[in-house]
Amino acid sequence: MKKAKFIFVAGGITSGIFGMISGLSWGFGLLLFRNIYSSLLVVQEVFQILFVATAVATVLVGVGFTLDEILPVVKK
Repeated sequence: MKKAKFIFVAGGITSGIFGMISGLSWGFGLLLFRNIYSSLLVVQEVFQILFVATAVATVLVGVGFTLDEILPVVKK
């Protein structure tokens, strides 16, 4: 169960970082950097995709580790 907890915590932190970078690049782009706003939109989209991909991968891998530990106990 330690592996699953680690995966969920590490994935949650990583996903949160990507989400914050995505939101901050969008927010600061509107406020401060109007002349390079189009390139900031690209950065925002990239980090938004990384955020979603990390969140989905975290759930899938964490559930996989959890099932690996639960199913042998259920079979006994």
